[in-house]
Amino acid sequence: MSTTENALTAHVTIDEALTGEEVERVKRDLKQLLESLNIVHATLETEYSHAGEHAGF
Repeated sequence: MSTTENALTAHVTIDEALTGEEVERVKRDLKQLLESLNIVHATLETEYSHAGEHAGF
């Protein structure tokens, strides 16, 4: 990574009902989307949502 590349670090809230494989697929799909937006390096941390909670922005 260099100063000319776009990077992103984010926490992603996911449904606790997803399996580990599904979580990995979500992360892979997000990284592909970000690459299409010229964000070439992404660190995505996943957090499980809990019933009744809503993610804040």
